[in-house]
Amino acid sequence: MDDLFQKRIKLIFYMFILFFSIKAILVPWSFFRASYFGFHDFGLISNFLANTAYGKLFFVDDNSLNHLSVHWTPTLILITPFFRIFESQYVMIFFGNLFCCAGVIYFISYTLKVIIKSLNSKLLISLLSLFLIFQFFANKYLNKNFISGHFEIFFIAFSIITLIMILENRKFYYILIPLFLALGVRQDMGLFLFFQILSLYFIPKKLNTINDNSKKLIPLYLLICVIYVFLSLKIFMPLMGAAKDLRATDFWSQWGNTWGEIIVSVLSQPVLVLETVAKSGAPAFNENFLYLGIFNPIQWVCVQIPGLLLFLANDTDKNHLFWYNSSMLLPGIYLATFFGLLNLLNFIIKKQPNSINIISGVIAIILFIFVIRMDRATNSPNYSYKTFENENNLENFNSVKKAIAQSCPYKTLITSADHQSIVFLPNSAKRYLLKNYSKSEIVIVSHLNPSDFGSEAGYQTFQKELKNIQEDKKFNLLYKDMHYSVFYNKERKVCRS
Repeated sequence: MDDLFQKRIKLIFYMFILFFSIKAILVPWSFFRASYFGFHDFGLISNFLANTAYGKLFFVDDNSLNHLSVHWTPTLILITPFFRIFESQYVMIFFGNLFCCAGVIYFISYTLKVIIKSLNSKLLISLLSLFLIFQFFANKYLNKNFISGHFEIFFIAFSIITLIMILENRKFYYILIPLFLALGVRQDMGLFLFFQILSLYFIPKKLNTINDNSKKLIPLYLLICVIYVFLSLKIFMPLMGAAKDLRATDFWSQWGNTWGEIIVSVLSQPVLVLETVAKSGAPAFNENFLYLGIFNPIQWVCVQIPGLLLFLANDTDKNHLFWYNSSMLLPGIYLATFFGLLNLLNFIIKKQPNSINIISGVIAIILFIFVIRMDRATNSPNYSYKTFENENNLENFNSVKKAIAQSCPYKTLITSADHQSIVFLPNSAKRYLLKNYSKSEIVIVSHLNPSDFGSEAGYQTFQKELKNIQEDKKFNLLYKDMHYSVFYNKERKVCRS
């Protein structure tokens, strides 16, 4: 390829970096402002990260427990210093999305190099470059991770970086850095990364960029994944107070009461497993990538295997990959889809050398569909910048903070809030959900709709807690507007109502 053409491809790539960096940071910021991050997990995650920054290692105030007894997440220490600098909880979203952006950009840069070497048609290379960019970055599953308010998004970044560094034959000790960072995102990430690394063996020989020396190291990476998962589940987490067979009955009780029973049950009922997977989010997930991975079938199957952990769960969010639950599978499906597509194109061109224009036309049509459907996200509003004035709930919340500051003689540190409002509390604040309102100095309640709580039972619980606060003689109304009611505990905090 001539230098001018390669410069054009680089220009496409740089425009992609600019556009999607904005897409990954500014669009989620508008979601945050509009309270689409109104799930309590986000508030509690920010709580234990802020507590870590202030010396209480991974402690969750609301549950009075150490987060490491539920999820082993040492990688998150990387961002905790910023919780002493910034008060907005958006800091976690910012860094999670930024790292994810960097990982996917690294992946796209690798794929562009491979297709330039693999194909001769400039038209096909140009269209395929755009196709890969939009297919792998503007798909609904990645969009949803950008606005999920969860920490698993860090795995997308570090897993992709690990896989591409292996494909690029980087030095062993360099690869260990993203490898351990990926494993440290959660105790079970080694399961997903194991199969993703294993799948590198099944890349077609003509397309595989791994040399013999790097291939010899793959068993060592696999062993590290296994050892890390074992140590996390059997030693590190129990030391922090984790229960035996943690989460087994929470999401997989239909298969057994312990992890051992669940594994035996799954292995002994292959037909039921296939039926369950067929009814899960697996078909939609693969459809989103046009089932292209099937054209490199062994690799495609390999990266799907750990997905059984999700597809066989009894929770809709997990088995349909809502919110952040696709993050663990995205790096693997990216690889399988890319090499499956390239394998297919090479096969067609070899059999029909004159078919390049037809292939280019088909890719152009699919690319057009991707562009016009780029705002999609699973189980969420359209992924587009929120500009409506009535959606700026952060601005409404700032009026609450201003009223508290004017009425109370010193800074409020202990606050309870509903699931939606808790995400706006400052990082330095000690925070609880409404069920622990009696521990608080200030209680902030947003007037929400039943749909905001996910179920009628959740909404009824909220109404019950609100009634308790209003009837509790220790609490006085401090501030009220069309969006919020704020109460203060007159025995714990002196405020002028």
